[in-house]
Amino acid sequence: MSLISVFNKTCANELSKYGFQKLKGLACFGRIINNEIFQYVMPVNRKSLEKSKKAFTIVSGVFTVYSPALDKGLFENYGKYFIDFEFMDRLPHNDLIRLCDLSYDVSSIQTVIDQSIKGFISIMLPYLDQITTLNDYVSYCKRMNISLLRNAEKMWGDSILLVKTNNHDDFIDEYNSICRSVFGEEYNNYNDADSIRTKKIYYDAIIIDTALSRDKVYADKSLYEQAMQELERRKRNNIQQLQAYGFDVHKLFL
Repeated sequence: MSLISVFNKTCANELSKYGFQKLKGLACFGRIINNEIFQYVMPVNRKSLEKSKKAFTIVSGVFTVYSPALDKGLFENYGKYFIDFEFMDRLPHNDLIRLCDLSYDVSSIQTVIDQSIKGFISIMLPYLDQITTLNDYVSYCKRMNISLLRNAEKMWGDSILLVKTNNHDDFIDEYNSICRSVFGEEYNNYNDADSIRTKKIYYDAIIIDTALSRDKVYADKSLYEQAMQELERRKRNNIQQLQAYGFDVHKLFL
């Protein structure tokens, strides 16, 4: 049996207990929470270090019905970010090995898939269970990939969700957190030209492109109306896409 067929069968049995259902046409399982939050899990092929075997990684992520188009490319690309960065930084190695670069052959594929799904349920699912509202999602983006919240005036990524959730953060905490990751805990003691220049780059990206760009939308009635219209357009398109994936959108969104 193939990786995809074993994954689909195993997930259909195990993940349905947590509200996940298979997306038609994809080796991917998703669930919708509070009519707004979309969460998913899927395998992504990796190159195995063992020539006689194949490998995959379990990836997962979160979007909303207001995010840019919910499709396979978005799931795969963001899912890779989710596992490679978030969990590489936060989880013990023994946990990570249950989800990353899992090697298998014909004889071991079922065992490896079983282990990976158990890993997802014990490691990732508790994290996903905390993200149930739009405000939770904004906080998730701030921790995960803050660039998704940049350029609200250009309506890029998930930035206009800041307006919908009436967000007024100054993003200083996020700026300081990123600086610490670049310079270490004592980054404030770095005064050389390169450090100052690098700090300015992060400041521009986080403060100017996120908080100040969002505030321009608040201040401009025309931009604000465009942002609200864009959110509704995305929602309509994403509902159609979810319906194509097999979700009962009428039951969910009416």
